[in-house]
Amino acid sequence: MQPRLSTLLPGFMLALAALSAQAAAEVEVRFIEPAKFTDIKSNSLTEESLFATLRQHLQTLGQKYLGDAQRLEIEVTDLDLAGSIEYPPQTQPLRVLRDVTGPRITLRWRLAAPGTSTALQEVTLRDTAYLSRINHYAEGDPLRYEKLLLETWLRSAFVPAK
Repeated sequence: MQPRLSTLLPGFMLALAALSAQAAAEVEVRFIEPAKFTDIKSNSLTEESLFATLRQHLQTLGQKYLGDAQRLEIEVTDLDLAGSIEYPPQTQPLRVLRDVTGPRITLRWRLAAPGTSTALQEVTLRDTAYLSRINHYAEGDPLRYEKLLLETWLRSAFVPAK
């Protein structure tokens, strides 16, 4: 008597999912002492949603740019959102974007793969030309400049040149 396909299929799918999960790249993101960050005020995001959005973005980028079974550990130690908060009279605070107020992110990172790991490295990411760059993130996205900055860094640091 041969086993039916419908009997074997669920087990096969579970095994395939387990293999996929093991081989996929992983990104762990921590925000270190966010109370000391330079500028994380947002008119449209709470602090928790801002961090969750950046964490999810980095995890998505990791799936796109890291190799299978690689693990990227990131500790964000400072964040300065693009623009600056200004307080016009008789209105709510407003984020104003100027050439001199580009996004800045300071982070420590380490890349690991089975059997190997890099030393912890620190980098400060800046984009002083953020207003003149083509940005494929939605215009209404409050973190569009920070997302582009992180994507540019991750792509340049972890994707081999062709």
